[in-house]
Amino acid sequence: MVPGCFGDYHSATPRWWSLLFFTLDIGAASVGFAWFRLRSGRVWTGVILHASHNLFLQEASIR
Repeated sequence: MVPGCFGDYHSATPRWWSLLFFTLDIGAASVGFAWFRLRSGRVWTGVILHASHNLFLQEASIR
């Protein structure tokens, strides 16, 4: 496992808390990405959403 997935990368957050919200985030994002992908009929919609989601999370974690 990647240590950053469990909150000990740059955070003092407990591992169980990070794992809980990481799981909820991934579950919610996957439903949204799949819906947009099926609705548009193109894979690139999911690619762009995934990249923007990662950028948002990285920017939010820095501040």
